[in-house]
Amino acid sequence: MAVEIHKAPEGTHYLAVWSGPISDAEPEFAYRALYDDPEWDPALPVLTDLSGAELKTLSGGALRRLGVVTDAAMARRGVSPPRSAIFGPEDLRFGIGRMYTLVRPGDGANLRVFRDRDAALTWLLAPASLAQPKPVVSGP
Repeated sequence: MAVEIHKAPEGTHYLAVWSGPISDAEPEFAYRALYDDPEWDPALPVLTDLSGAELKTLSGGALRRLGVVTDAAMARRGVSPPRSAIFGPEDLRFGIGRMYTLVRPGDGANLRVFRDRDAALTWLLAPASLAQPKPVVSGP
């Protein structure tokens, strides 16, 4: 149904909200629009909220393409990917986030998946010295 990405009101990060049924094309389309926006700040971290998304038909190929699009956008700008937290409170949503960490190009050092939104935001906005790379999985 929708993947909407906007800068958080505080201006500290982007919020990507996935809601309703998500087709394979929607994530790539939404993130391309963000990366092509002249106002996009590649230094800002991204919180992806999957809590309202229906992901039963989303393929691994779509997730891999999203990773390729993201890496290409970073390469065009000559920057490393910003810190990115994926919030997936239930098993399917959390699992899709984990799948993205596995199929995405790159080392994933700045990417983590969380079951708790507050924990995701805390990690996302923590100073880099406090958010050293750790295992991707958090939660039970």
